[in-house]
Amino acid sequence: MPAEPDAAAVVPVALLAHALRTPLNLVEGNALLLATGAAGPLDDVARQALLDLRLAAHGLTRVLGLLEQSARGLPPFDGAAAAPVALCRLADRVVRPFGWQPLAAAAPPAWVAGWAGWEPLLQLSLAALDERGTSRLHLELDATSGHLDVRAEPYAAGSGDTALGAWLAERMARAAGLRVCGAVPGRLRWRGPFARHGAMMRSWCR
Repeated sequence: MPAEPDAAAVVPVALLAHALRTPLNLVEGNALLLATGAAGPLDDVARQALLDLRLAAHGLTRVLGLLEQSARGLPPFDGAAAAPVALCRLADRVVRPFGWQPLAAAAPPAWVAGWAGWEPLLQLSLAALDERGTSRLHLELDATSGHLDVRAEPYAAGSGDTALGAWLAERMARAAGLRVCGAVPGRLRWRGPFARHGAMMRSWCR
């Protein structure tokens, strides 16, 4: 008879993320030190290796942030919340650190409930769709259904960490009272009464 799995051996997500922070900080600190030239000049091979190292550290930082957020969970969505926010401006701010730039001038503001989960929701969408080959990202808020669509193109699943992002999106959507549909490759549809005063379409490139 195979041994029963030991439930106590499952490491809590928050504990695992915290334990990985210390070695990650060491990697990032030393990479920054090398980038400043404190250890002397670098040749082309060393500079490329350093760039790869910093990109990997950035990616791991993002993954750990998502794991920590999943431990906290998205706050329940409150469509009646006061103090609405402009979704376009919020999305521009969230995607910029990941290398995305707007394709056109800002669209007219689409006001949505001032929900504390907007930023992690958009970051989850990036994690689920932001493959290495993706060059365009689109966000659409439907004024009729209230649903929020996030779409990436071109999209080839499997070249990045999107499987983790998709799993976390599904898990955290349920906790917030939302539903997410990712049946179409390269697209996430967040089902919820998000729209408050009109539709919105926004695209980014890199």
